[in-house]
Amino acid sequence: MSEEELLLSDEVARQLRVHRRTVLRMIGRGDFPHAFKVGWSWRIPAGDVKQYVEEERWERRAAASTSGKS
Repeated sequence: MSEEELLLSDEVARQLRVHRRTVLRMIGRGDFPHAFKVGWSWRIPAGDVKQYVEEERWERRAAASTSGKS
């Protein structure tokens, strides 16, 4: 099993251009299912972030294509 890169919540916030608290809420909602806490810090696998971004893009595209149809 290969080791996946783990990101801190601050790093994820910068990547997604959101506040760190938003990332913590996302963890609470289950948007990053493999996130775990080490001491006071959260670690989020880079794959979880990538999957979230891809799903978000797909959902936005799907919403845009259905809103344009009447």
